[in-house]
Amino acid sequence: MLGPLVLLAAAAASPTNLLLVTIDTLRADRVGAYGFAPSPTPSLDRLAREGVLLEEAVAHVPQTRPSHVTLFTGRLPYEHGIRDNFSKPLDAATPTLTTLLKARGYATGGFIGAYPVSRDSGLQRGFDVYDDPFAAASSVSTRGDRSERRAGEVVDRALEWLRRPRTAPFFAWVHLFDPHAPYDPPPPFAARFAKDLYAGEVAYADSQVQRLLEWIDTAGLRDSTLVVVTSDHGEGLGDHGEDEHGFFVYDTTLHVPLVMRRPGHLKAGTRVGGQFRGVDLLPTLLELLGAPASPTSGTSRAAALLAATRLPDNQAYVESLYASLHFGCAPLRALRAEGWKYIEAPRPELYRLTEDPGEKRNRMDDRASLAAAMRTALLARDRGTVAPSLPSADSAAAERLAALGYVGTGFFSGTPPGTDPKDKIAEIQSFNREVTRGVRLFEGGDYEGAARQLAPLTASTPLPGGKVLEHRSFNVDYFLGRSLLELRRFADAVAPLARAVDLDPHSIPAYVFLSRAQAGAGRGEQALATVESGLQRAPRNAELHQMKGRLLLGRGDVAAARASL
Repeated sequence: MLGPLVLLAAAAASPTNLLLVTIDTLRADRVGAYGFAPSPTPSLDRLAREGVLLEEAVAHVPQTRPSHVTLFTGRLPYEHGIRDNFSKPLDAATPTLTTLLKARGYATGGFIGAYPVSRDSGLQRGFDVYDDPFAAASSVSTRGDRSERRAGEVVDRALEWLRRPRTAPFFAWVHLFDPHAPYDPPPPFAARFAKDLYAGEVAYADSQVQRLLEWIDTAGLRDSTLVVVTSDHGEGLGDHGEDEHGFFVYDTTLHVPLVMRRPGHLKAGTRVGGQFRGVDLLPTLLELLGAPASPTSGTSRAAALLAATRLPDNQAYVESLYASLHFGCAPLRALRAEGWKYIEAPRPELYRLTEDPGEKRNRMDDRASLAAAMRTALLARDRGTVAPSLPSADSAAAERLAALGYVGTGFFSGTPPGTDPKDKIAEIQSFNREVTRGVRLFEGGDYEGAARQLAPLTASTPLPGGKVLEHRSFNVDYFLGRSLLELRRFADAVAPLARAVDLDPHSIPAYVFLSRAQAGAGRGEQALATVESGLQRAPRNAELHQMKGRLLLGRGDVAAARASL
């Protein structure tokens, strides 16, 4: 096989196609090539046999939007400012893998499986086609829109685009969301994996990857296409008390699969050890494709992959701010280096990952000096950088995210600032499950069911053992109010929607729906005052202007109504 420098020069001389598949919520230890048996992933296993498998690929944050932004920008969350799925879009000036390849003459297509990486994320820049069927977050008319779609539909759209005649090299990003909860694989995977529906979702997603690989072979593009399959984060599956992801920074949700194939360049059957960080993906892909480097926080590992050698030691910063931003708990940050992980928390943790991959034995007591050194290195980060992009003030976005199980903007009484998320995980997960059930009933058009589900959650949630969780939640009040509004119970809808506006005064759709409830209840002057308050925050909002016009017309002020409409 030719040397790495020769192969890199060859890549620069002959443009290479890039197929990047990100399988959402896929933890590495549920992939056959990473040791899971029986394997639900024959396609990924095949890629590993025909290419390179990175044994220790690590995500920087266990949520979809910020993790994908890091993969596409090569920047850490505190640098690009996208800290969770509720964050506002990526800054338009930030270069991405797509914009860089587009500038090199690539044809670019993105095919999206779920709302968190829709065009509301900012990741659509540079794509010729961004197949995103999800409702824009600015609309208040989201009822009936989907928050996700199955992998088969995503791959159908990707193949339609890939089959188009072209002379330029292509970059196709295919995002498959299926392993995300709730786990409901289609036939025949539901029956085959009846005892492990998560594995069934993984197997279904893997079967759709196979369709892409078959097309590459049929099209005669196997030797000229770099195929990369990875994930944005893993899934808790009950480990450490975490059912899904987003709260903690354990490897269950941060250790992800990463396999690459480029025949004639990457040696088949290679397993590369050492830590590969999410920020390393962009510079590595650029070098493998022969494209110029771009400033990032990552390091290209192309030479090590081509030489099939272990990656050099490095430090990986990881974080989860979800429980902090939305539920008042302490933020979680961690540093992963040389086989150790230090977690900064009210009760800090230190693990020897090479001996304890399940992170069961906290070594804080017997390795205090190492923990102190890692803490110092960790706290030196995230200073003087981009401020967090705080939760988006868009109710339509909240609806899309809540339907996927991401419940935000909550307040829990009895949660002092700085509470360790480990002490609240059970309560928050129980609350999130109840809210998500209500939102899904609403999305399905069962407004009676949604109202019954959400009404008991407006002040407290019963917990096992007779405990009661006191809280206030924008999501509960907003979707309860919307449900009552759909049932034309206008007077009943006013109070929860008013609380929603109080909890999130930046949420323009909440003003719209509150004014509709007030008008329906015969409180026209209150409705007009609500509209005026909303217009102070969004002077050009069309729904508010239309509502103002109707209210003015209703009280006989035709001239003012005409001016508003």
